[in-house]
Parts: sequence; C-alpha cells; structure tokens
Amino acid sequence: MCYMPGMLDFSKKDSDLSKFYSFYNNTAYYHYLNNHEIVMRMHLVFEILDGLYEPEMADRKLFDLLLKYDDENYRRITPYIIYFILKRSGVMFDLAACENCGTTDETHTVAEKGLYCDTCASQLDISGFCDKESAYIIKSMSNSALYRNITVNRKQELQVLKALAEYSAQVMEKPLKSLKTVLSII
Repeated sequence: MCYMPGMLDFSKKDSDLSKFYSFYNNTAYYHYLNNHEIVMRMHLVFEILDGLYEPEMADRKLFDLLLKYDDENYRRITPYIIYFILKRSGVMFDLAACENCGTTDETHTVAEKGLYCDTCASQLDISGFCDKESAYIIKSMSNSALYRNITVNRKQELQVLKALAEYSAQVMEKPLKSLKTVLSII
C-alpha cells in the first residue's frame, strides 16, 4: 500500500466493473511524503479504514482529520483517527463503562473486547494492552476538549496504537499487516 496525495478518478462507467481512469497529483500535500513517521502511521490508518468503511463512503470530517497531520502532532492524531474510524463505523467499545460489569468508576484495563475495571480484569484474568496512563488517553478520546490538551509520548502511542489496532483487527476478523511494521519502526 502506498500513500500518494491527489485525486483518483475511480468509478463505474458504462459497466458493472470499477475502473481506474486518472490520477491528479496534489502537490500541496507532498509534505506528508517527506516524513516517514507520518507515512507509516497513515498506512495503518488506511488499512483500518479499508476494513471498516464501505467503498465510496464520503466522510468530510475524517478527511479534515487526515489533513491535520503534521510534524508536531502525529503521535496524538493517529490514535484519535483510529478511534474516530471505529466510532463512525459503529464498532467502538464503550469508553465510559466496564465491558463486563458496567461500572463507570475506574476502568483501566484495555483488552481485546474493550475497557475493564480492575476488579473484572483480575476476576476474568484479563491482561491489558497498556498501562493506566495510556488507558486514560483512550478513555479521554470521547471528550475532544480534554484529548486536545493531552500530550502523548512514544511509549503511550505504542500502547494506544496496539490496543486500538488489535481491537480493529478483531472487529474486522483479519490481522492488520501494517501493525507489526508500525510498532517495530516507531
């Protein structure tokens, strides 16, 4: 998979088959190509997007989020975009309550099927993908004003990406090819 900014004319014309007709480069977005940190993350985002969105599904908000990538915020924006895709697809787990008992108290364990309180996690013998700080980052994604002010370091980004991507893979019922590469390189 390769990310090249531009407009793709890819539609059905006079048949039931989809055909590629033309591609128009948009050089205004070439700065993405110069930063491998952003390109790597976009590969993961587009793989999840491909698995959860319907073909030709227009989403202006998602497009606007993708345009917000820059050299300063890529660690914070990538997990949020994955969260946004999951939420918009209707498959995001509840960020306010424990997946097992429904308590809205402290839910700190992020596992394959959602967020769990410490009690349920220990009773069910569930190990999480991330520590409490990274779980808080995931939990705060539902509050954009709060998430906007959060700083995400490399360790937290790795944990949050792993948690959200593994959940995405479970929902899509197929492994994400780009996840291993992204986690090993960033």
